Amino acid sequence: MKKNMTRIIIISIIALLSFAKSFGQNQEPITIGQKYIIESKVLSESREYWVYLPSDYDKSIYDYPVMYLLDGQEHFHQITGVVNHMSRLVQRMPRMIIVGIVSNDNDRVRDYTPNPIEILPNGGGADQFIAFLKKELIPKIDNDFRTNDYRLLFGHSLAGVCVNHIFTNYNELFNVYFAADPAIFVDPTITTDLESYISNQDTIKSNYFLSACGLVDSTTIVPNIELSELVESKYSTKVSWDFKFYSNEDHVSMTLKAIYDGLEQLYSDYKIPIDISILLTKRTS
Repeated sequence: MKKNMTRIIIISIIALLSFAKSFGQNQEPITIGQKYIIESKVLSESREYWVYLPSDYDKSIYDYPVMYLLDGQEHFHQITGVVNHMSRLVQRMPRMIIVGIVSNDNDRVRDYTPNPIEILPNGGGADQFIAFLKKELIPKIDNDFRTNDYRLLFGHSLAGVCVNHIFTNYNELFNVYFAADPAIFVDPTITTDLESYISNQDTIKSNYFLSACGLVDSTTIVPNIELSELVESKYSTKVSWDFKFYSNEDHVSMTLKAIYDGLEQLYSDYKIPIDISILLTKRTS
């Protein structure tokens, strides 16, 4: 009886080990992006960035637009998911390359603020960071991947301040600007400079999407609402401007809705007809 029990246990262990080995051999990672490092002479430091390529990139001959994400480590997963869903499955926007620029607590204040700020140390390096984008990172992406000339920029919170600064002072660098709940209250010159820039232009070709949330202190909400009202009341014929207010979202939770709504508005006329029977076949086969 004991011998039989021992034999059963040994056979069971062998079977489990064989299954585990077989299961391990069948495992493959699901990859949504690749990490890269660029040695920046402009910033005198190494900078990390993540790249997402459309699922058809290796099989296509197309050149793709590129979306750049400030604070890429915070937004890369959600925005690549949204873009993949909207461009591949529902086909409401073109497929695109996404570049997430990684930041940390030490460099994000420096990189995203154009002027020194009393309440935040190390500020005032935005123009240097933008020089890094313009002279090093964007040319590197254009050289390494099949890109076209259409670029989008997304920034949230303090990074949204940088988005506004680029829109105002380096407008030709991007075609589309997404500023999600930008912390423009930290620097009043952001609003005045933006108004001055728009007022002095005949027309502005780039698109701007501003969003704000309701579940934060009023000092954060009011400047964004006032900025939107100013542009829409005085300069609506000069710039393609859209504003979304999320009354039931907080500073962090609003970002996913903001990018989805912004992309949906931007590509409102973009729609490839879908044969629903094909989708049903794919899901049931």
